[in-house]
Amino acid sequence: MTNTKSDEEILQEKKEKKAERDRKYRESAKGKANRKAYRESEKGKAIIKAYRESEKGKESIKAYQESEKGKATMKNCIEAYKQSEEGKAKREAYYQSEEGKAKREAYQQSEEGKAKAKAYRESEKARAAKKRRRKSEKAKATVKAYNQREGIAEKNKARARLYGMIQRGSIKKTNICTICGDTTTQCHHEDYSKPLEFIELCFKCHTHLHNEKRIALT
Repeated sequence: MTNTKSDEEILQEKKEKKAERDRKYRESAKGKANRKAYRESEKGKAIIKAYRESEKGKESIKAYQESEKGKATMKNCIEAYKQSEEGKAKREAYYQSEEGKAKREAYQQSEEGKAKAKAYRESEKARAAKKRRRKSEKAKATVKAYNQREGIAEKNKARARLYGMIQRGSIKKTNICTICGDTTTQCHHEDYSKPLEFIELCFKCHTHLHNEKRIALT
């Protein structure tokens, strides 16, 4: 008894065979090259753009972006772009722009920014980086040139005396920035001839104060 297939079964087999041939072609080097060339052609770009702007396209893109695979792919693409020469150049240009500076300043002053900065300063990574910088030839040359400037000897003497007394427990710090209230502080002298007269400032406020003084002197 012969087992004849129905028209529906024959049609289904043909569809499956065609789908398998298409899959193999798409995964082949020739298929990938042709698909890339088509996407980069004017016709391909126009069709892709029209699909992305359609309701169906928007829904598909949104669904993909929210999927685990989409999130992982986007993360990898972003990281790869950041490491590329173009990404580095654009990021540097943005950081130097007025908008970039304003956003960075606002973030650094935010609670999240302060918390992240503090966590990094106290991390092993930050300590190791600081140690490496101090041992570099550039850092040594900078320190040598700095120590030869006028008034630095008095400054270093005042610092050494103050921090020596803090370490011995003769003077206790409050560890509260007098400007913003941060709990990681440095000692700032208005007059280095009076080493025991100081105010406590966080790293950012301390840097900002010295920058303002430097600008005022120019």
